[in-house]
Amino acid sequence: MSIESGLYARLAGDAAVAALVATRIYPAVVPQGATLPAITYQRVAGTSELAHSGPSGLGRARFQVDCWAEAYAAAIDLGEAVRACLHGYRGAFDGAVVGGVVMLDGADGYDPATGVYRRRMDFAIWHSE
Repeated sequence: MSIESGLYARLAGDAAVAALVATRIYPAVVPQGATLPAITYQRVAGTSELAHSGPSGLGRARFQVDCWAEAYAAAIDLGEAVRACLHGYRGAFDGAVVGGVVMLDGADGYDPATGVYRRRMDFAIWHSE
């Protein structure tokens, strides 16, 4: 399994996140006509770590997670639920051992063309390969 599917499972399985979006968690883009609030996620960087003897078996993936809502407060609330779910997590993502998830940064935004608010967060995920 992939880190992407594990990230989806972690978010969808969290009671606080699911209470806000159910399963409206999508790779890269919110489908046209989808109900909000919703979450999108995408890998924006990644690397395989090396040791002196070669591949270490440890990878680091950087994911952007966006929380979309029609009201600013709803985007913020969803962002806080996602942060609480992921930041500091250690365990497993679909069979990959996750050594740690760290929120690196984030920002808020608004798209005047659609009237939708967004909270963007970047997470580093250290995992086995």
